[in-house]
Order: sequence, then C-alpha cells, then structure tokens
Amino acid sequence: MDDTKIVIGSASSAQIILAPRHRTHVGATDYWDGNWVNCTVSVRAGGFRGEYIASLRAEEFTAFRADLERLHRDLGGAGGFHSMEEWVDIAVSGDGRGHFKGLCRLRDEAGIGNLLECEVDFDQTDVPQMVEELRRIERVLPVIGDPAG
Repeated sequence: MDDTKIVIGSASSAQIILAPRHRTHVGATDYWDGNWVNCTVSVRAGGFRGEYIASLRAEEFTAFRADLERLHRDLGGAGGFHSMEEWVDIAVSGDGRGHFKGLCRLRDEAGIGNLLECEVDFDQTDVPQMVEELRRIERVLPVIGDPAG
C-alpha cells in the first residue's frame, strides 16, 4: 500500500497526508472491528513537520470522498474528514468560487494526545486528484460489514 494515500492541501501551502498501512484487526469481518485502519499521518504546515500513526476507520475515508465530490460540484458549503477518536479532524469549507480551506486538528493519541492546529488551502483543480486518491483507498480497504449488525 505504499502509494495509497490522500494528500490534502496544495504543494504551495500546508499539506496533510493520510496513508493507510493495514487493517488494525486483521481478519475481523464485522463492521465495528473490521474497519479500523492504521494510518501514517504526515503534516507540513509552516515551520511544523511531523508524522505519527493513527487508527482511522474505512468509512471515514468514504464519507470524506462524498463530501469532496459535493464541495467540488457546489464550490461552496462544508464537509471534511472527521475521525471517531479525534486523531484527525479537517473541517473543509468552500467560498463558492472554487477556493477551499481546511481547518485541521491533529492528535498523536486518541482523544487526549498532543494537539496541532493548522490550516490547509486548496482549490477546485486539486479536488479531482484528492477524490481519485480516496477511491483508491476505498478499493484497497473497502468498508466491511454493516453497522446494524
């Protein structure tokens, strides 16, 4: 999965990279255990650089793709990547003219770790690549099971 990742932001500004590595509970087939994914989170924001491992969920990538597709179509509104255990939160808003800002909160431990807040900027020309990267993640790590049981 070395090339499976989503790059959020533009090359000329801050970037967050979410790179799934493997399912946390290998072999689990139920929705609640089977969809945890260990990911490398990399950040480049101003003078800050960092990397850590986070436990994200497969459906969080799917929801983010749906939000980006809607934002790309409408050029405005809000969406984002929101992780269940607060490892990664990226609240994206569009200005209606094709410019997007992501307000990011990154934690190095679930819900309680050190917190980095930063912003990423991108525009409508960046979104199709981001959507394709998310589709690739969904093909490699599809959502397993049904939350209803």
